[in-house]
Amino acid sequence: MRVWCHSVLRVRFSGWTATGCGPCRCTVTENERKSLYGLSVTAGGDAMYLDSAILVKLVVREPDSDFYADLLDGRTAVQASELTMPECRSALLRKREHGDIDARTCERAWERLQSLWSKGGGLLLQPVTRTVLLEAGEVICQCAGAVPVRTLDAIHIASCLLARAYPLMTNDRVMRSAAERLGIPLGATPP
Repeated sequence: MRVWCHSVLRVRFSGWTATGCGPCRCTVTENERKSLYGLSVTAGGDAMYLDSAILVKLVVREPDSDFYADLLDGRTAVQASELTMPECRSALLRKREHGDIDARTCERAWERLQSLWSKGGGLLLQPVTRTVLLEAGEVICQCAGAVPVRTLDAIHIASCLLARAYPLMTNDRVMRSAAERLGIPLGATPP
């Protein structure tokens, strides 16, 4: 079991281990889609998909950081998209610019994130491939008119679907609404 520590939180990770279908050009039924992605499987076990905001909470102290650290404790199949790399860097720099953290804390948080997604760090990053991008378009298409999914959020949702890494951990209301619409199991949010 790998133990990763930072100033406030202690999170343990122990390893890790497309077809079009939207209302615009539907070629696969909803039941077939759920079968393709294993959405009939209930959330639980060791798998989990994290969006960038949750990752930042693990390296910078925020009011709900402990909540997410506890949820991750002992998970062995924690995944995210490669998209988290620039998103997390941007979020940390924004926090520094707004005075929420100083330059040293920003750099140390970035180093901790890099250690998480380095080989053996406990977080598997899913590549942003053409398949992921096509699926992200289908996510947007499936949600059109009901949930205004942003492109980067659609890439996260597509990565979660294709990796079958459930539950999806996010605090973003739009992303949660889109996931609910698509039948993706969601992780808990702080009380």
